[in-house]
Formats: sequence, structure tokens, C-alpha cells
Amino acid sequence: MLKVNNIFKDYKVGKESVPVLKGINMEIKQGEFVAILGPSGCGKTTLLNIIAGIDRYDQGDIQYSNESTKIFKDNDWSYLRKNKIGYIFQNFNLIEHLTALENVELALKFGGVKINSRKKRAKELLEMVGLKDRLNHHPNQLSGGQKQRVAIARALANNPNILLADEPTGAVDSATAKDIMSLLKKINQEKGVTVIMITHDMTLSNEADRKISMLDGILVSDEKINNDNKPASPNNNSQKKIKTKNMTAQSIINIALKNLSNRKRRTALTALGTAIGIIGILFMLGIGSGAKSKILDEVSAFIARNVIYVNIKDKLIDETTRSEIMNMDNVKSIVEYYSFSVAYEYDGIIGSASAESLHPLEDSTHNILIAGSLPSSDDSEEIVIPKNMAKDLVGKDNDYKSIIGKKIILLISLLDSDNLAYQVKREYTISGLSDYNLFGANVINIPYNTAAKIAKESAQDENYSSKSYEVTVIDENKINQTKEQLINMGYVASTDEDDIKKIDTYINMITAVLMIISGVSVVVSAIMITLVMYMSVMEQMRAIGVMRAIGSRKRDINRIFITEGGVIGFFAGVAGVLLASLFGLFVNAILKAAFPEIGFNLYQINIAQIVYCIIFSIFLSIFASFLPARKASKLDPVIALGFYQ
Repeated sequence: MLKVNNIFKDYKVGKESVPVLKGINMEIKQGEFVAILGPSGCGKTTLLNIIAGIDRYDQGDIQYSNESTKIFKDNDWSYLRKNKIGYIFQNFNLIEHLTALENVELALKFGGVKINSRKKRAKELLEMVGLKDRLNHHPNQLSGGQKQRVAIARALANNPNILLADEPTGAVDSATAKDIMSLLKKINQEKGVTVIMITHDMTLSNEADRKISMLDGILVSDEKINNDNKPASPNNNSQKKIKTKNMTAQSIINIALKNLSNRKRRTALTALGTAIGIIGILFMLGIGSGAKSKILDEVSAFIARNVIYVNIKDKLIDETTRSEIMNMDNVKSIVEYYSFSVAYEYDGIIGSASAESLHPLEDSTHNILIAGSLPSSDDSEEIVIPKNMAKDLVGKDNDYKSIIGKKIILLISLLDSDNLAYQVKREYTISGLSDYNLFGANVINIPYNTAAKIAKESAQDENYSSKSYEVTVIDENKINQTKEQLINMGYVASTDEDDIKKIDTYINMITAVLMIISGVSVVVSAIMITLVMYMSVMEQMRAIGVMRAIGSRKRDINRIFITEGGVIGFFAGVAGVLLASLFGLFVNAILKAAFPEIGFNLYQINIAQIVYCIIFSIFLSIFASFLPARKASKLDPVIALGFYQ
């Protein structure tokens, strides 16, 4: 069943090679109980580790059921340990933060056994070794003999063909040693499991079927002990084999959570550090969303969805091109657009505003009025002012509509032919009020022909024509097609929707910059996670060695530690979202109390942004855990178990 053919093994000490095994040859049959004796340092444990595949031989070959291991890869050895070999350590090597039941279950988890089946199997094994009443005890609550019984139960979890025992009685008293020996003999005789035991106790070795002695890396004797009364062992393990497969995601998460629960305080502090970065990102995202919502609401209230704004670049709009534009299918009208900077004076109150021309009354389709009326004609000396401006002029205690019909003086800033600034003073009658108040900026509307006269006066040219036009379309659903036609004619054309998109883009850019600045703390958190995970790898080195010895693959170890990082990231993301939301609610309440006129929430967040931040936190933590997890998976099991440093 097991053949060891001419095995050599050297250890490197500095630049020198120290031979440990020097051509070991032996054959062990199914169901045998073999004791290997020898003084410390003769190579007994190294041989056992090589048989288990947790250490590698330099020369020779080991065969299991006539299958050579020369071409075995790491996963092949893991499969062998998971399915055919059980290992009992001298110092138990139980994982301290797991109960006796969980320590036994661990071997079954790596075999992908379902939770109900593995719990049942683990309980049966612990009952078999006499620990029915110690299922939920941790190793520090067990005696040495009880710990070794747990280790034996764990080694038997996947019903192996071979049981390797490294000084199984070395860490217990003599009475317990006899009990352990009796248990091993029972397993050997009743289940037909091959037992290979290392011991230094001559009395215990006499209980075996064979006694092999080693000295200085070679076998010096191989003695068959009289055991005529031993019942014949079956050729194969009489127990039904446990069906194993790859480790499940549920088991990986379960182990990761157990590991993290063993260091709750550090895990909580690490998650909090990451959460601070998430708070910064989410808060900037929330403020950006709130500001964008307010700005877009403000802009959307005043946009004309059926108007295209045309600016002359190189090509003038003359009567020919005007006719050409008017002949387009979707064009209703084309008018010049005028705008000015103005100062105003009313009843001793002075202020500044901007002014722009109204559409000709016959073409006007964008109703801006909330009170009063539009100017009586395109040539009249009447204007429309915004409601907020009216409130400022009449005072809070008066009805703002009372200003309709009153006179107001405008000082309009103009440029002469030499581009020298000057002002003209005009008196106008307020005919109506609008709600045109963009971010608190006052916009005054002047009749179309009156605005044209002011522009011509500024240019000192009766034939002056504006370089900005407004093209009104019939069907606003086709406005983009008309805009493209104007662009193809050589004009610069845009719509209010285009401006909104630009504003949206700019706000997103500013928000992104603020998020990046806030993200510096997230980078620091990622570095902290990496360091914490490296510490975790070092602290769990022996546990990693144990997991590798009982059948885990490198991939399993890697996934466990990456999952730990992902779990930290998840809790950090959730904590960050909750704390940022609480902080955001506090900020909104403060702003509303301090500035009641604002009337909106500055901090606004949606479900998509919350999910994004949690996912980002998880992936960031997984990324930060990648190198430590890789280091853990690449640990040499022999070094991790502390067999040599």
C-alpha cells in the first residue's frame, strides 16, 4: 500500500546542506501498525512529514497504492492528505479559537462536506474518542489527553487509509498515554486503518505490529513483533469513504468570520479606519448630489426647451441665411438676442443686475410672468423684473406686487466704438414680475426693440446686428436635429439642455476631485489593512500549517485571508454609510436652522451611491489583503508548523 523507495532529504543551513534522510526504503501494508523509533534528530519526524506530503523529498520516490508521487503537484498532495492521510501531532496543534467540534469539522470543511453531514460526523468521532461531553469546549478548557483525543478525531474526519502519529503520547502522562495507545490500536484493528507512529517509548512500541529503528537518517532495524492474536485487517478501510470535493464558499466565509471574531478589537479598529475614508467619500458624494440637485432644479425652472442659441463664429446671418434658417422644417422663428449689465436705482435703493431682451411679443412662447403683464409693445419703455428683486425693493413688510406700475431707473453699461465703457441712464416702468431668479442673480427683461436700440446706441451703428440669436423650434423633440443643421451651416449652436449637461459635468468633476482628496484616508486605511493582515498571517502561522496538513489547498488559504479582508471591507462600508448619513442629517439640520431660506437638503444620497460605497470598500479591502493572503498561501507547511526554522 505504501512504498518508500530510496528517499533522501537535505536541509539547507546557510550555504551548507545537512543530510537528514539517507536512502530510506520500506514497505508498509494496509492495516499494519508500525512504530518508528530513534533518538532525537535521527529524521523520524522528517520521514513522517515526507510521507504526509507536507515536506518534500530530494531524491527517491513514495508510492501510494502503486501510484508514484514524483510528479505530484501541491494540489495532488493536498488531495492525498484530505482523502487518504490523517495526521496526529505531538503537540496537538488544535486551533485555539475553535471548539473541539469545530476543530474536527475543519478537516471536513476543506473536503466541501455539507454542514449537517460534517456536524454529525464530527460529533460521532468525538463520541468515539470519549469526548461526548466536551464538544463545545475550547482547547484551553481541555486536558492534554483530551486535546490529543480531539486531534485523533480530527485526523479521522475524512476516514483516511493511513494515520500518521508523531509522538502522540509525548505530551501526556503515562496513564493517558496508555489510553491513547489503546485508542489507536482500536482504530487500527476495528477500522483497518494503517497506523504509522513515531515514539521514543520502547514499551509503547511493543504494542505495534512492526518496530522500525532509525539512526542518523537511515533505518537500522525492521522488526516484526509477535501479534498472532491480532484479527486480520481488511484490505481497504471498512468504513464508508467520506465524499469530498472543493471547499465551499460558505465554509470559507465561516472560517474567515471565526478568525476575525478571535480578534474583535483589532478587526473593529481596522474597519473603523476604513470607514472614516468611506465617510469622507460618501459625504463629498452626498454634498455633490445635493448641490447638483439644487443647481439643476434652479436652472431647469428657467430653461426654454424649444429655443436654440446661435452664436456667429465666422459666418454672419444676413437676409439670405435668415431665410435659409426660416425654411428649415422645424424652425418657427429667429430673433436677435441682446444682454447688458445694469445698475438700478429705486426709492434710494441701489443694486446691480443683468438685463436681456424679451422675444418679440408676437413670437413669445416662453411665459415668465407670475404677476402683472408683459410690456405693451416691443418698443415700450417697460420692463419685467424678478419677484425677489421686487421684494428687496419694497421691503419685507410690503406686498411685492405693489411695485407693478412704478418707475425704476436703470444705468446700462455699454461700450463705444473704441471699446471704452460708458453708461446710459433710462427710466422704465415695471409692467410685470417674473420668477426668473437664478441662484439669487436678478435678471431684468427688456422689450425686444428697446433692447435693439440700446445695442445700436452702444455700437453707434444704426445697422448693427447682434452676434447672438435665438432660434425657436416648432417641435422640441426634434430640437437636436435642428441644432445639428445649424452647426453644419457653420454656426455655434447650443440649447439650455446642453448647458445643463455641462453644469452637470462640471459638478461631477468637482465632486470627483473632492472624493479623491477624501480618498487619501482610504489609501491609508488600505495600507493599514495590509499591515493588519500581515500580522494576522504571522499570528496564525501554525494554524495555517495545520490547515495545510489536514488537506487545505493553497487556494483555500488564499481565499480565507482574502475573505477576511472582504468582511472587514463590508463592515467598514456599512459603518461608513451609517456614520456619513448621520453626519449628513446633522449638517442638513444645522443649515436649515441657520439658513431657512435655503429650503433644501445639502446632503443627499441614494441607494445606488450607498451600494457603490459598500462595494468599493469591499474591493479595496480585498485588494489590500491580496499580498498577505498570497504570503499565507505560499507558506511552507513544515516551516509554518514549526518543525524547523
